[in-house]
Amino acid sequence: MRTLAVTNQKGGIGKTVTVQSLAVALTERGLRVLTVDLDPQANLTMRARVALRPGQATAFDFFVDKLPIADLIVHSPQGYDLVPATDLLEQVDQDSVNELRWPRDLRKGLAHIVDRYDYCLLDTAPSVSLRFLIVSALVAATDGVIIPFSPNADAIVGMQKLIARIEQLLPENPDLRVVACLPVRVRDIKVQTHLLEQTRTRLADCTVAEPVLQHADFDKAELYRASIFEIAGTGAGATAYRALADIVVGSAAVQLTGQAAAVAAAGRS
Repeated sequence: MRTLAVTNQKGGIGKTVTVQSLAVALTERGLRVLTVDLDPQANLTMRARVALRPGQATAFDFFVDKLPIADLIVHSPQGYDLVPATDLLEQVDQDSVNELRWPRDLRKGLAHIVDRYDYCLLDTAPSVSLRFLIVSALVAATDGVIIPFSPNADAIVGMQKLIARIEQLLPENPDLRVVACLPVRVRDIKVQTHLLEQTRTRLADCTVAEPVLQHADFDKAELYRASIFEIAGTGAGATAYRALADIVVGSAAVQLTGQAAAVAAAGRS
């Protein structure tokens, strides 16, 4: 099972849509996909259109009661499986800051189901300071990170800072790397072409995926808690996420370089 985290420091940037859409794009290929909702807002859980039964165990129960991840999994009608979330995860994030062994728990938990899935996608909450849940996701991301972003000057600076923070976790996860930076909610490709080129220049070690254009179809998908594939399966949005799936399946990941590579080497020794 290949495990990837989808993260950014900013909220409302398209992380959940990316996890959902990439999950569907991968299942289209006949691949077995698990998604894990690690955001206390539980947007992925809601968008997956799963009917949680009363008392349904969630990611909260994994971290607090140490329930096996296999006991938490539900199936989405969109084709992938899900470990759901509730707002109780906020409590987990607050209470676990001082735990010494917490970063490895999720990675160890997922190790028990590696034979059940081809891919595991981790949805994360926005975080300026890398706190419990997002660090847990990054330590568990044995096959890298996808960073959705809106192409503007501030976002590029923010991504540089995020990548620097990700590099700090290399001793915990020496295989951590950026698989792709994904431009999302691009309103006018002609206007933002310059910013996309800046991104490719300033983040030279990051594969910049095909931009996901802003479109009313995404608003409709959110309204109906559907995937973009259900709303417009042949549209530009679905096409862009299939292209992202090409990158993921093709293992087009770039190892972090420079000082980060040295840190990674030290982590392996």
